[in-house]
Amino acid sequence: MYNDWLWFGVSFFVLNGLLITASLLGRSGFLPFTTSTKIFQILAGLICFLSPYFFESKYLVILLAFLFFLIALFARKLNFLFQVLADSKGSVYFPVSFAVLAFFYWDTDVAILQVSMLVVGLGASFSSLIGRNLHNSHPLHWLNPVKSAEGSAALMITAYFIILAAGFTGFLSKLTFFELVQIATLIGIVAALTDALFAGGTEKLFIPLVTALFIDYLLVDPAEVTRLWIIIFGILPVGWLSWRLKFLSGNGSAAMFLMAVIILGMGGWAWAIPLILFFVLSSFLTLLSHKLRRSAGDFVEKSGPRDQVQVLANGGVPLIIFLVAMNNMWPWSYVIFIVAVASAAADTWSTEIGQLFGRGQPFDILKWKPVEKGKSGGISIPGLAGGLAGAVTISSVLFFQTDYYFENPWNFWILAVVTGFSGSLIDSILGSAFQVHFSCRICGRETEIDEHCGVSGRVVKGFRIINNDSVNFLSIAIASGLGIFAYLLFIRP
Repeated sequence: MYNDWLWFGVSFFVLNGLLITASLLGRSGFLPFTTSTKIFQILAGLICFLSPYFFESKYLVILLAFLFFLIALFARKLNFLFQVLADSKGSVYFPVSFAVLAFFYWDTDVAILQVSMLVVGLGASFSSLIGRNLHNSHPLHWLNPVKSAEGSAALMITAYFIILAAGFTGFLSKLTFFELVQIATLIGIVAALTDALFAGGTEKLFIPLVTALFIDYLLVDPAEVTRLWIIIFGILPVGWLSWRLKFLSGNGSAAMFLMAVIILGMGGWAWAIPLILFFVLSSFLTLLSHKLRRSAGDFVEKSGPRDQVQVLANGGVPLIIFLVAMNNMWPWSYVIFIVAVASAAADTWSTEIGQLFGRGQPFDILKWKPVEKGKSGGISIPGLAGGLAGAVTISSVLFFQTDYYFENPWNFWILAVVTGFSGSLIDSILGSAFQVHFSCRICGRETEIDEHCGVSGRVVKGFRIINNDSVNFLSIAIASGLGIFAYLLFIRP
C-alpha cells in the first residue's frame, strides 16, 4: 500500500507537470492549443495503460482520476496553468471513463481497461489532429458535421492496429488469427462510429466504454464475432431504410444501428423485439399523425426525423438495464427492461394519439388549465388511452418470448402495463413543472425549441437544461424505478 501512495504522488505530479508544460507551449505559440491538448491526451492514455504495472489498489487509481476530473471541471478558473483542460471538454470525461473501467475491470481483466484507454487516448487524439489539420477534409454532414471522414478513418485504423497488437502480444489471449482480425475490424468500426455520434468531448467517455463492452463480450466466446458480423449486415439495410423514410436522421439511424448491434447481438431476440416494436409502430404512428395534422392545417412543432439524442433519450434507459442484466446483477431485469420500453411507447403514443384524435384542448396535468395541443404537460382522454395502448402492446411481449420463464406471467404483465403507463403521466408532470419553454424574440410565440424564426429564444418557463429529451429520459428512468419498487413490494417471494 505504501508503494501505491508513492506512485499516486508521482503520477499526480507528472500529470500536472505535463498539463502545465502543454499549456505553456500553447501560450508561447510554439504549438497550437489544439495540438498541445491532443499530445497531453495521448500521454495521459499511455499513463492509463501503464498504471496497472505500478498500482495494486484500484481505489487509489480511481481517486487520482477523480482529482483530475475536478481539475478539468474547474480548469476555466485555473486558466493560466491549465488552459489545455479549459479548451477541451473531453478532458472532463476522460478520467470518468477511466474510473468506470478501473472499477469494473481492475480486479478481473485489467487488459480490457488498458486496451480501451489506448483506443481513446491514441485513436481519438489522432482522429482530432488529422481532422483539424488536414486541408480539404470531408465533414460527415449526414452524421456529424464537426467530424471528418479522414478523422474517423484515422480512429478506425488506430483502433484496428491497437487490437491487433494486443492480440499478438498476449493481452487478448486465446484468439485465433482469423478471430483477431475480425474483432479488430469490428472494434475499429464501432469506435469510429461512436466518435462520430458524439461531440463536445462526450466521445472521450463513450469510446472506451463501448470498446470495453465489445472486447469483454467477445473474449468470453470469440466465435461470437462471426454472428455479430451477420447481425451488422442484417441491420444495415434497416438503418438505411429508416433514414430514407425520414423516420430517423443520419445520426439517429447510426445510433439506432449501434444500439441494435449491442442488444440483438449480445442479448438476442427477446431483448430486441420490444425495441423493434416500439420503433416501428411509434415511427409509423408519428408519421401518420404529422401527415394528417398538416393536411388539416395544424401547426406541427415537434416534427422531422428523430436524431441521435432523441434515440438515446428513449432507448438509453433500456440499454442501461440490458447492460446491467448482462452482468447478472438483477435476475428479474428483463421485466424492468420491458417496463422501460413500455414507458417510452406510452409517452410517444399518448402524444401522437392525443393530438390526432383529441377534439378539444388538452389540460395541464398539474394546473388543470387548457393548453395548446402538443405542449408538454398536457393530457387528454384520447392521449391517455393511446398511452395505455402503447404500454399494453409492449408489455404483451412477455407472453410470446421464450428465453425467460415466468411462473405467473400475468403478474409481471400487470406490473409492466401499470408502471409503463405511469411513464407517460410522469413525463407530463415533469414537462409541466420543469421543462424549458422559450418565447420567440421575433414572433413572440411560446415554443419548446430554442431556435424559432432563425433566432435563439428567451427562457420564460422551466430550466434551460431540462428539454423534451431530458424529460423523456427521466420519465423512463423513474417509471423503471417504480417497476423495481413494485416488483420488490408485490411480486418477489
